[in-house]
Amino acid sequence: MGEEKESNKENGKGTKGWEKFLGYVIAAAGIRWVLKLVSFVPSVEPITAIALLAAIKLGPWYGLGVGVLGYLVSNTLLMSNGTWTIFQAIGIGIPALWVGFNYFGKQVSPAKFVWIALYSTIFFEIVINLFYGENIGTFLDPAQFITALPF
Repeated sequence: MGEEKESNKENGKGTKGWEKFLGYVIAAAGIRWVLKLVSFVPSVEPITAIALLAAIKLGPWYGLGVGVLGYLVSNTLLMSNGTWTIFQAIGIGIPALWVGFNYFGKQVSPAKFVWIALYSTIFFEIVINLFYGENIGTFLDPAQFITALPF
């Protein structure tokens, strides 16, 4: 029984896992909200890195939850929920699941994390630019696409 409880703590389940999960969601939504209020950069998306970190530390479904809830909460705080929220959730949800299934519980070097985040950001930008209404086809504008990558 003691081993089962210890195992649950390690993989993010149980009370400790939910506390960590909520902490990641609050951090993701809060940091995005603050950066959107003070930044003039068009595409500040810290939720990507935080959701990927949650997927590595807590598991794939937690990473997905952090990404989806992070966008729902931050868009609500910014009073900007709309159909794009669905595509933002898809844009981070799929990479978070992939990262969680491949790297959950493993040691990931900072350099590798940067590459994972870069590829995830590229995926996010493609989803947003390909499938969201007024932005359809803007991925063809290299300046907009490239300047969004670091964020």
